[in-house]
Amino acid sequence: MPIATTIVGIITAMGTVMTALALVITALTERRRSKRVEHKVDQVHIIVNQQRTDTMNYQRALVRALETAGIDVPEDQSIEE
Repeated sequence: MPIATTIVGIITAMGTVMTALALVITALTERRRSKRVEHKVDQVHIIVNQQRTDTMNYQRALVRALETAGIDVPEDQSIEE
C-alpha cells in the first residue's frame, strides 16, 4: 500500500472525526438553548394563567357586589350553554 494512500486515509479519518465533534458540540449547544427557551415559555404561561385567574376572581367579586346592591347583572356572554 503506497504511503500517499495511507496519508490520504488518515487525513480523511481526521476530517470525519472533526466533523463529528463539531456536530456533537452544535447539538449540545442547541439542546441547551432549547431548554432555556422552554423554561422562559413556561414562566410566561404561569404569569398569563395567574393574571387570568386574578381577573376572573375580580370579576366574580364585582358581580357579587352588584347583585348585593340590587343591580341586575346580565348573563356572561362568553360562556356557551
